[in-house]
Amino acid sequence: MEPPAPVTTWLADFKFQDEDTVELLRNLKDNDEDLSHLHFMADGEPWSNDQYILGSDRQNHWLACFLSRSTQLRSLRLWWMNKADVSSESSDFLIEGMNCLRTIEHFHLDAESTMGLDSHEEMFGRLQPFFENNPIEAFELDGFSFYKRDRSLKFDVKKEKKFIRGLETAIKAANATRLDFSVENDFSIRGTMKILTLCESCPSIKELNLNVGRAVHSRRFRLPDRQLEYAVPALLKLGRLANLQTLFLNGDGMGRDEFIELLDVLPDNNTLKELYLISIDDGACKVDDDIAERLCNSMGRNRTLERLSIQMNLNKFTSAGMTSLKQLLCNTDSVDKTFESNHSLIDLNGGGWHMARVPFPVAEILRPLYEINERFKRNDAAILKILTYHKFIDMRPLFDWEYRLLPQVVDCIHRAMNAVFFDASDQSTAALKKIEETKLTSLYQFVRELPDLYINSVLGLAEQPKGSADRSSKRLKVS
Repeated sequence: MEPPAPVTTWLADFKFQDEDTVELLRNLKDNDEDLSHLHFMADGEPWSNDQYILGSDRQNHWLACFLSRSTQLRSLRLWWMNKADVSSESSDFLIEGMNCLRTIEHFHLDAESTMGLDSHEEMFGRLQPFFENNPIEAFELDGFSFYKRDRSLKFDVKKEKKFIRGLETAIKAANATRLDFSVENDFSIRGTMKILTLCESCPSIKELNLNVGRAVHSRRFRLPDRQLEYAVPALLKLGRLANLQTLFLNGDGMGRDEFIELLDVLPDNNTLKELYLISIDDGACKVDDDIAERLCNSMGRNRTLERLSIQMNLNKFTSAGMTSLKQLLCNTDSVDKTFESNHSLIDLNGGGWHMARVPFPVAEILRPLYEINERFKRNDAAILKILTYHKFIDMRPLFDWEYRLLPQVVDCIHRAMNAVFFDASDQSTAALKKIEETKLTSLYQFVRELPDLYINSVLGLAEQPKGSADRSSKRLKVS
């Protein structure tokens, strides 16, 4: 991008600017590696050294020129850059400068920022080269509310629809992986549903933070208050939103029925890795011991979810509920049930202080199970839990193979011992002792059941050669 004058003269156009602004421009011009974030504001007072308040058209031309040459910027934020505060000439300069960038990974936009254009849809269209040429991973959007500014305060459905349509083109061009709506956004329920389907049509999106606001439950569209909470499970159940790995649902009003509906689809979902449910409305679901038991039954079959956060109005887990959660992570009723327990969850919380009714030692019983899930692959985690929480393991099903499976048994035990050996905690010391006892009892079962094989092996005897007349004998004879 061509500068408005020889670069050596740029300071002359900023002689009345404060030193912080000049220093910021100098760092941008020099491609300073410490300047990785830039925050544009059309008006106001800066509160950090990476914020730039737009000036005259000529000054903005210099800004756009230096911006176009940057190779160090990683994050860009637009704030209050509406049509009234940004001239058409400055808008053209800044858009041209942004379209020359190649390194932006995080794009942050507020509701007022249209780069001096008539709408966000037009801005997204003009910035297509910017979205296509930068490795943008995250879109963060603040304060989007679509109520008309006249006295009627009616919701502007068309404006909301155009914005989502423009946003979709931008996300597709950028192949962004995260879409983050802050708590100040206020979409209609139809708009929220369109955002969900937008995520479906943009397979690059892996994380969605959906703060929907109170307007989503408005009856102005003659829709049920809680249609959103039913819609998300329905979409997951149908296999839609299959690309999402992280989902934040931050909205008021998720009740018990809606929460149970969501739990019912989790066993068959094999893509979500993180699910955060946040609702502080008075009518929100109160998570109690019954919900904990349902959660145990539901999540036992899920093999992918790693983090589940449930922050409702008031969580009422007691020690009974925590016992259910322990059964989810390690069901000790039998070896088979331990193996079928959940070995993927590494964090399950109910909102910190909301769980104050649970005695701390009881809550602590989940921590070692989380650590096992986090540190080991599924099969290794299952083996470690079995050896740690089962003092006696019945080896009789293996006796038909005589000693041929014993090396595998010993290998599994040694792998489990090595896994906890490097952890010097008291808990690991106790686990090592339990695993050592399991090893001895397992070996004893083999020796007790097959004494002749053991004695002959100790004496250096060998198995009868194949083709011998006495095929029926299991006894070993001298080689």
